[in-house]
Amino acid sequence: MQNIETTYEDKAEFLKRNVADFPGTLAPSDIGGPDAAAVFEGLGQYRELLLAMYSEPVAFRADNALDGYHNLTYTASFFPYAVMTAGNLCWEGANSYFLADKKEFKKQYRKPSMFPFQALENFGVYFVYKNRNHSETSFAKCDAFEMHFECGNHIALALSFLAGRLPAVNPREDYVLHAMDFVAMADYGAILSGNPLNRSMLSPLDGRLLRVAGERQGLWKKLIAELTGVRSLRPSCSMFPYLPAWIVRMAGRTGSAVILTLVSGRFAVEIGESADTLARLAWEKDSLPGAAGRLLESLGCIGCGRCGVPGKAIDTVNGVSICREEPYARRIVAEEKDEAEIDALMALVDRRTWS
Repeated sequence: MQNIETTYEDKAEFLKRNVADFPGTLAPSDIGGPDAAAVFEGLGQYRELLLAMYSEPVAFRADNALDGYHNLTYTASFFPYAVMTAGNLCWEGANSYFLADKKEFKKQYRKPSMFPFQALENFGVYFVYKNRNHSETSFAKCDAFEMHFECGNHIALALSFLAGRLPAVNPREDYVLHAMDFVAMADYGAILSGNPLNRSMLSPLDGRLLRVAGERQGLWKKLIAELTGVRSLRPSCSMFPYLPAWIVRMAGRTGSAVILTLVSGRFAVEIGESADTLARLAWEKDSLPGAAGRLLESLGCIGCGRCGVPGKAIDTVNGVSICREEPYARRIVAEEKDEAEIDALMALVDRRTWS
């Protein structure tokens, strides 16, 4: 996976583009029960709340992009999940809200930051703090708290409905790492089906991935067609929330892979090679497209320290620096901003044996 540098705005835009369509194919009849219409309305209200948070350029910003992203994900993902799974559904007239015991909440929300309490108040959410049923002024002094949604009277009802139906997630096989990721994407279809998509079942041309590709969607489609159609590679898609990015591994039966890293409006393509394969390609580089030679010549020591002395494990073959120790130093990467590099990388892919 290529660690593409992204701004806070890039990260927030990635989350926004991954929010599922609503209602899509979902209908109140899929929910059932006497509260079906209210739950259905609440699901739409919560999706709007997510979009509002992902679209807000100021409320979550910090001194650096990563801290800002943490503020956003703690608020839009970890915090709601903790409240909906630890809290109890309550009513105040026609408005649903949560009452959460502080100890039970902290078993689910294990982050040190209490930032979400402050941030959510910018989006029509407010809190009432209690200690032995008496009002308190802060989370620090309470033993329980209420979470109210002025932005949607049926949001708590909808989240409570989802909490009882969250599927078990296998992070090695499913396309998300945790069930809270489905909630953060408003992927209600995956939750209600009870059968999340396996990585190999999710298409790299899924609507969410195409939205993330944005204006580079045409080149993304072309690349996927080249890899899955012309070269018959099998895709496996997963969301990596820490960058965040979609990671698409394209593998042949030998297990060799082309790895695509897709962030908001950009992507990178990489292949990892053995030292022996790189040595062969180094001797063949003059017969490859010019950009392929430049990609090969961009390899070198990455300073990982595995060999003890920088450069000690490097062999130079026909102008190409090949590390014998660290596989990551043998990864050849091309970004979508240079279509010639993408074509050159495909030329290198074609020199492999994919049987």
